[in-house]
Amino acid sequence: MKIMITSLLAVSFSLSQPAFAELRELSQTDLRHAVSTDRAIASHQLFQNVETQTGGTVISMRAFAIEDDITFRLLVRYDSGMLDAIMIDGLTGEIIPATTQIAARVSAFAEASQ
Repeated sequence: MKIMITSLLAVSFSLSQPAFAELRELSQTDLRHAVSTDRAIASHQLFQNVETQTGGTVISMRAFAIEDDITFRLLVRYDSGMLDAIMIDGLTGEIIPATTQIAARVSAFAEASQ
């Protein structure tokens, strides 16, 4: 009985959380389509915003979709040589705190699929 209740709670929690929805990496074609339909910020604008906010230089970018929400994972290099992976909301261009479920999930997926 205890196992059934635990399983039921896990299923109901996962259905209510968008972070548990399907996560996939976008192809260049998918990303161009998202930008052209105003579902994502253009990469040149994204780079400029992140470089201004962080003081670093963007050296790589990957885009991921969770349902219809796009999250960018940017690798930023600072003058000190330090590297940092930063998650960005694809629609607003805002930095997503690393402590959020979405950032953690995208980061883990990106590292596992390199």
